[in-house]
Amino acid sequence: MKERVVLVTGASRGIGKAIAEKFAQHGDRVFGTARQPESIKWAAGTLLPLDVQEETSVAPSTTLTNSTPTRAAVSAHPVGRVRSG
Repeated sequence: MKERVVLVTGASRGIGKAIAEKFAQHGDRVFGTARQPESIKWAAGTLLPLDVQEETSVAPSTTLTNSTPTRAAVSAHPVGRVRSG
């Protein structure tokens, strides 16, 4: 099967990290995003800085993933914020 390009937001922990790691185990090229990627040990692929709440941080990540020979075949966005009260 041909390598797919996968983009996973919120890939630094939890469900996002598990999704990214599973795709990487299957041989896919994974781009993950996190608010502070420099502080995270991550081996699933390329970890990019991205805060989904900051519009200015979106363009660099999409430019890099779109510059790959194969555009993203899978895009997973398991991010969210829990608010109480």
